[in-house]
Amino acid sequence: MPLFFKLFKLQLHENRITSIDVNTFKGFSASDSLDALNLASNNIKEIPEKSFQSLSSLNSLALEKNRISAIHPFAFQGIEDSLEWLTLGDNILNSIPSYALQNLTRLRQLDLRGNNITIVEENSFKDFGGNLKFLYLKNNR
Repeated sequence: MPLFFKLFKLQLHENRITSIDVNTFKGFSASDSLDALNLASNNIKEIPEKSFQSLSSLNSLALEKNRISAIHPFAFQGIEDSLEWLTLGDNILNSIPSYALQNLTRLRQLDLRGNNITIVEENSFKDFGGNLKFLYLKNNR
């Protein structure tokens, strides 16, 4: 039996987490039921490739109030078909991470408020699935 088989929600907010990588959540497997992960209010600076790949049931991911300035194009590989809610507000992103987000076909809500985004390109959201209903861009530069 996997280590966290019955865990539904994992709250790791307001810690001093400075980084995550492909091995951070490897104790989880495809049969795990983790639906929500809260990593808000830490000191994470980047989201590397395949950071959440073992969390294939993940529906909600909170990454707001960190120091994220870079998101690898394949950061969300493994959760493309499950993630519906993504919060990246109050970080230091300079642009919309379109390549990292374009394969999140079930994404319904995307929060990018409070970053350093200065330009929204015409095609920033063209490859998103038709499920995106809420987009927050308030308080950018």
